[in-house]
Amino acid sequence: MKFFSVFTLFLLFTIYSVSGEVINAKSGSRTDIQAAINLARQGDLVRIPAGTFNYDGSISMKAGITLMGEGQDKTVLKRTGSTSSYAFNIDGSNGLPARISGMTITGIAPTKSPGIKLINGCKNFRIDHITFRRCFDRAIETHGQCKGVIDHCTFIDNWYTAVVVYGDEVASWSRPINLGGDDAVFVEDCYFEQKNIGDDHMSHHVASNNGPRYVFRYNTTDDGYMSPQAIDVHGNKFGGIRGSRNYEIYKNKVQAEHRWLGMLIRGGDGVIWGNELTGDYTRPIDLMHEGRDGDGNCAYPCDDQIRSLYIWDNNYNGRTISSVNVRHPSLIKLGRDYFMTKMPGYVPYPYPHPLTVEPGVEPPTAVISKRVEGEAHGLSVEGGVNSSGSSARIHFSVPQSVSGQMIPVKLKIYNVQGELVRTLFEGQKKAGMHEMTWDGFSGNRQKLANGIYTLELEIDGVRVNGQIVIYGR
Repeated sequence: MKFFSVFTLFLLFTIYSVSGEVINAKSGSRTDIQAAINLARQGDLVRIPAGTFNYDGSISMKAGITLMGEGQDKTVLKRTGSTSSYAFNIDGSNGLPARISGMTITGIAPTKSPGIKLINGCKNFRIDHITFRRCFDRAIETHGQCKGVIDHCTFIDNWYTAVVVYGDEVASWSRPINLGGDDAVFVEDCYFEQKNIGDDHMSHHVASNNGPRYVFRYNTTDDGYMSPQAIDVHGNKFGGIRGSRNYEIYKNKVQAEHRWLGMLIRGGDGVIWGNELTGDYTRPIDLMHEGRDGDGNCAYPCDDQIRSLYIWDNNYNGRTISSVNVRHPSLIKLGRDYFMTKMPGYVPYPYPHPLTVEPGVEPPTAVISKRVEGEAHGLSVEGGVNSSGSSARIHFSVPQSVSGQMIPVKLKIYNVQGELVRTLFEGQKKAGMHEMTWDGFSGNRQKLANGIYTLELEIDGVRVNGQIVIYGR
């Protein structure tokens, strides 16, 4: 078992109300939720009560409203019966933002039971604080020139693919590439796990096709014994008429008991940097050409093939990845089409995504957070917890008080539902650097499950947050 931290720090901010009306669905049944949505207007919030509800069929909604449950594993929607329809379909043709948050969607894999589908280029959408469990054959799928963020979600045993990003085909390829910009579907601060699925030959956490642009960052994946790649980018072969346009894959923790590949890049351009792969992989990263006339069967440059890919600062079991496997070396050449160096002039998009920190209504059990600008008490987490009994080490600094007296300090850990699971310290500390440890157990000595946990440090009334992910248990 291991712990990993996301080093970006956060400061809690005030929860604001929505600008529209609040409409309460009578229950979490499809008919009651749809009835509440039908009453909603632009800017309204539709709330789904806590409870476990059988959920048959599909709901359609226009962008412009927020749909929110009472929190992960508090509002639970259980799909019933075989259906190719998504639980929720969001139409972004009106250009308005949309949001779904604070619930668990449970599918019935291997029976068709997909989760959320976004169509017609949803703009500034947010899907957050949702657990997707055993959704088949997608948990989330986007279509068109979508721009927005999927954040703080948990994906457990969804297959074939948890998140599929489809783009706007030729239009995407006609626009200038903009790595580091907001013209993409962002997936960040999420936890992915595939250990108990029906077909270990067909399962990815993220995949793309038909001109998409996606950013996969600051996520954790934790898998059992699997065959295919965890992170996937398609070329020009299946589905529509164009392949993936661009991708940014960085600062992820990719763990598996065994996988054939960590990442398979089959086309398009992008950056892959700062990722940590642990476990057993036949190869951590593969590059190839994927085409309609046969893989590698074309004259350079092939349609939508890799032409500008930068790979740097990635490691596999603690060792730097200095080279990658290329299946079609006559088409994809080092120094021409891909580079094992940092991309000149590249600056990543601000993290966390601005949509996750702008004022708005939040799930009642979510930990609300905002990035700290400047000093944040030096909060960091290092090390890990494993079967030998080692603990994660938490470091922070306490500033000097004007009077020179001891300063009140609180250090607490919350689960993804926002529930306090452990108070590590509550008392006073003197100025200077401090270290504490956490063994991965709750306050009543229960072994905590895999997932994302929030570490909250409060010093003299000022709070900063970090994240710890438990996996491998």
